[in-house]
Amino acid sequence: DLDSFFMQGNPEENLSGILSATEDKVRNPFLLMFDEYLTPKIPWDDYRVVGLSIIHIGQVIPGLTLARQLRQRYPHLHIVIGGSVFNRHADLLDDKQELFKQFFHSLIVSEGEQPLDQLLSHLKENKPLNTVPNLIYLEENKVIRNPKSEALPYDQLVCPTFDQLPLEKYLMPYPVLPYMS
Repeated sequence: DLDSFFMQGNPEENLSGILSATEDKVRNPFLLMFDEYLTPKIPWDDYRVVGLSIIHIGQVIPGLTLARQLRQRYPHLHIVIGGSVFNRHADLLDDKQELFKQFFHSLIVSEGEQPLDQLLSHLKENKPLNTVPNLIYLEENKVIRNPKSEALPYDQLVCPTFDQLPLEKYLMPYPVLPYMS
């Protein structure tokens, strides 16, 4: 049962289901869609890091399908995952090395503004990741959890800019910009 992947019960069976679902060319429409419409249209060699936020259980298969494709095809990319789905169940990741090997290099839990900025700096400068707060990653086949940091106060958060966001391409009855939830 893919919907209960991070729920208590039999996580190994569900992890196995996710591993197979993200490669199932018959049942997973995202494989073909990403192959035809996404991955060939982006100059991946121009990038070093890709971040994916998975905030709903319905995004697990599409998000991890994309992460897996990128990790396999573009080994120079560092794939970092975030979002409330993984945040809520991060305590179940200690023995899920396969997630890190197959899908992503690191995972940011809790608030990600400062940790993502620090992760980018550490990757750019080839520094070890052990001081990046809120980061979970794999090192020598062991899941490593860095200490958590406090969230920034709202008055210190930078207001996002949406100037170049093509809102007319979104399938919404009216423009929606939820940037703080």
